[in-house]
Amino acid sequence: MQNSGTNVCYCRAKGGVTNGYVAYSSGGYIVDIGWCADVPALGSDVVSTGASVTNELASIHFDDDGYVIVVASSMTDLCIHPKWSGSADTDYAAYVAPSEITIPTTDIEGNNLPTATYGMPRVQGFSDRLNLESGTYI
Repeated sequence: MQNSGTNVCYCRAKGGVTNGYVAYSSGGYIVDIGWCADVPALGSDVVSTGASVTNELASIHFDDDGYVIVVASSMTDLCIHPKWSGSADTDYAAYVAPSEITIPTTDIEGNNLPTATYGMPRVQGFSDRLNLESGTYI
């Protein structure tokens, strides 16, 4: 993929997703789509075999985990996500930063919890749980 005056956008993607991944741009800014095994860098091998590309909608399927790469002339309305059955291909939502929670260090009665000194304990497959709705530490 070589395109001057464009943006190379990428996101981590799970391989083997039944319908692959789709990129959508209501403004028609998509130039190309591909897949790369590692974080893309200048000179990376990018595979675009089986890709379908229009300026508004592009899709690609791949078997291994890696990165979906979309070349776009503008990133203002670009959305990249797993492709469902085709019904949500053109759905768009602006990026929202992940929310953060503060893990309590005391229970509702003021008693200290293990989180106050060493976080959420876990041994092999067993771990403590925190139910924020009921305010309980299990």
